[in-house]
Amino acid sequence: MNLEKIGKWAFIIGLVIAVLAGLFFQPAWAVWVLAILGVIVGLLNITAEDTRGFLLAAIALTLSATALNTIPIVGTAFSYVCPAACFCW
Repeated sequence: MNLEKIGKWAFIIGLVIAVLAGLFFQPAWAVWVLAILGVIVGLLNITAEDTRGFLLAAIALTLSATALNTIPIVGTAFSYVCPAACFCW
C-alpha cells in the first residue's frame, strides 16, 4: 500500500470517527485517535502549497463550531463535530 492511499484512508477513518464521536458519544480515546490520524494525514497529504489553505480551513471550522453552538438543538451537535473534524485533516 503506497503512502497516498494510507493518507486517504486515515482521512476517511478520522472523519467517520469525528462525526460519530461528535453526534453520539464523547469517548476519551477519540481525541487521541483523531490527533494521531491528523498527524498522519498532515504528513502524507498536505504539501507546501496547501499549507495556507489548510490552516485557513482549520481556523474557519473551529470558529464556525463556536458560532453554531448558539442554534438550540443542531448547534450543539455541530459544535462537537466541527473541532473533531479539524483533528483528522
